[in-house]
Amino acid sequence: MRKIFTILGIIEIAILQGCKPTSPSPAVLNNFPQPSPSITIVTTPAPITPRRVFGREYNLLMLRRSLDLVREKEKDSNNNQPYESRYNADASVLIGLHKREIQKALGKPKICQDLTTAPCKIIGDWYYSFYSLPSNWIGGGQELVLHFDKQRKCKSIQWILTQ
Repeated sequence: MRKIFTILGIIEIAILQGCKPTSPSPAVLNNFPQPSPSITIVTTPAPITPRRVFGREYNLLMLRRSLDLVREKEKDSNNNQPYESRYNADASVLIGLHKREIQKALGKPKICQDLTTAPCKIIGDWYYSFYSLPSNWIGGGQELVLHFDKQRKCKSIQWILTQ
């Protein structure tokens, strides 16, 4: 079983590096123990996503780095250009996390106090802005909205492009 996982890991790394998978030779297949007739093995290709490859910690780190860069731009008084984060992170890793864990990982959120503020649709939702505009600009950008359940755990996320 360990050999199978090793081979699958090597194939996944090769795919990430741009190699196309090919069928293994019969000699390679014969080196693996054959399953007993009473066991059915079903394999389906799992999508390769940043979450699957790098895990929750990596994606939380990438989200935090994105937000830190945006926050730096917001504090920069010489900022005269819009900035939008370009990190590719899987924000779905936030689903199931408690508010306390999310704030620890990503920093202080903006909280929807009213429904006139974009991207707010539900009072109490949290959101993080992944863009920064100079003070004299009007516009928007990518906003990550987090919805919570009664146990204060993130039940869903939504990316919204504000303008």
